[in-house]
Amino acid sequence: MCMDKDYQMIDHSIKINKEELPKLLQNIIKDLEKYDKEGNMEMYDGLYEGLESFSKSFLLSGEITNSQFETILKKYRG
Repeated sequence: MCMDKDYQMIDHSIKINKEELPKLLQNIIKDLEKYDKEGNMEMYDGLYEGLESFSKSFLLSGEITNSQFETILKKYRG
């Protein structure tokens, strides 16, 4: 497991209102932020793929907007 606490995978300059997102996305984001803080790139990368997939599903079902979708991907893309 690669642990590098100096490398951040999240673009913290991008703001997002997580409370507006479906609970599943909120939970994934919480875990991503934990792995980012720990510098755990392997877990982060694997979970990011899930975030991307679920975000796309929520976009297609109309539960999040295109703007929210794009912001999520920009902020959390490692």
